[in-house]
Amino acid sequence: MIRKDVKADEKTGTKVTFIDLLEKSGVITKEAIKTALTEQWERGGTLEEILVEKGFLNEEQLVKFILDSFPMLHYVRLKDIDIDPEAVEHIPGRVARKYLLIPIRKKGKSLAVAMANPVNKEMLAEIKNVTDLKIRPFISTISEIREAIEKYYVEAGGEERIQEPFGVERVRREIGVLIAKDKVFENYVTGESNRHAFLLCKDLAETRGVAERRVFIYGHDGTGKTHLLQSIANYILENEALRRFIYIDAFKFVTTLKGLKTERELERYLGMLSDTDLLLFDDLDFLVGKDFAQEALFTVLSELVSQDKQVVITSAQPLKDMPTLSKKIKSLLNGFMGIGIEEPTVELKREVVKNFMGEEGLPVSIIDQIVKRPGLNLKKIETVVRELLTYKRLGEKIDEVLLNKVLNAFVEESK
Repeated sequence: MIRKDVKADEKTGTKVTFIDLLEKSGVITKEAIKTALTEQWERGGTLEEILVEKGFLNEEQLVKFILDSFPMLHYVRLKDIDIDPEAVEHIPGRVARKYLLIPIRKKGKSLAVAMANPVNKEMLAEIKNVTDLKIRPFISTISEIREAIEKYYVEAGGEERIQEPFGVERVRREIGVLIAKDKVFENYVTGESNRHAFLLCKDLAETRGVAERRVFIYGHDGTGKTHLLQSIANYILENEALRRFIYIDAFKFVTTLKGLKTERELERYLGMLSDTDLLLFDDLDFLVGKDFAQEALFTVLSELVSQDKQVVITSAQPLKDMPTLSKKIKSLLNGFMGIGIEEPTVELKREVVKNFMGEEGLPVSIIDQIVKRPGLNLKKIETVVRELLTYKRLGEKIDEVLLNKVLNAFVEESK
């Protein structure tokens, strides 16, 4: 089908087609246009693609012609920008290939899209049918767009999926859970109870696990296991754009499995978890008693191990204390580097409090009561300190009366 790309003539107000503009510009002969249109009719494809393939125009001439004809458009050099994988997901690969376009950014309800011909009306109409976002068109060269399409889209089993590292937004929305920006190695307080686990995770993040590729970390709740997993994730996000990872906890894993309606959806989900360079799986002990979830996780882990991929798993309990955990999972995890985190000492708790407070400051007597209070792990201590600092910012005096009020309320909530 020959497109009717149009532009209103500034003098007469009549609509001028994209082909008319080509003829009037003098950059190409009428005979060349006729030849290109005939070939387009016979084999399909876009007119601009055929013009370049036939050598009637080169890519730079095509871009210049469109920019001269439509000054409101802007050129974007795709090699100079980082395309957002979440933006790519808003337009199917079949549409991207058909019209030579690639989504590059999403902001609010707007989607920026680089196109070979941003004035193709047929293309704009089809995009409108596949997304309700407002399209902000940009122009780029055909070769750059093709390269981006091949990088970001891949066909698998008749479906389109994104072939790109899992970005923060996609991990948060589709597969994993929120990664806290402040959970980094730099503010992880170490002591004798957790130093080995810290060094092991830091080495795995920085060297892609040259020494150990698969690690099982166990320790009571609130001892800093989640902080270590998220530190690995944040290190990769900051330093390695092409290293794919998924961070997920057992609760999200189970709830997602429960929401899958067909065998095909289950296969796709487990396939996505397996298609990564590094899996960070938190709170394995939550799967005890959930046989279906254990079987699903075994499928993922066995695939990752067979590909020699990196895996880090945490649990509040060691394997020996989870008798109902799948024997197959236990067998796999016995091949992991197992390392425990012990209960933090009073000295470590005090350092954690000081680190979390930053420049705010609390009376020494208050800090001593917090760190010596029985039953308060590092996570609970962090919550208590956060509440006290909030009261301080509101002008309240931080004394034993307020401390007991916060602690009593906190203990009540924890029952």
